[in-house]
Amino acid sequence: MSKGEPSMPARIKHLGRTDEDGFRVSSLTFIKDKYRSCVAVKIGEDGSVQVRDTKDPTKTTLTYTSEEWVAFIGGVKGGEFDL
Repeated sequence: MSKGEPSMPARIKHLGRTDEDGFRVSSLTFIKDKYRSCVAVKIGEDGSVQVRDTKDPTKTTLTYTSEEWVAFIGGVKGGEFDL
């Protein structure tokens, strides 16, 4: 994270809209009140990062530690996952 950049939870709080369960979802996810394929993210009470697919009707949630999430974002920004 660069100097002056908001902390990880602060950045998530500024994403799009909040769904009915408190997950933050990109504003591009909502098209005429129907979900498109996207992920929803929420900070748990313990500081964990909870992620789920907006199209999954069972709302299966994956939970990561803050450190795991920061490492993942670093890998994405660093091109580690480019196919």
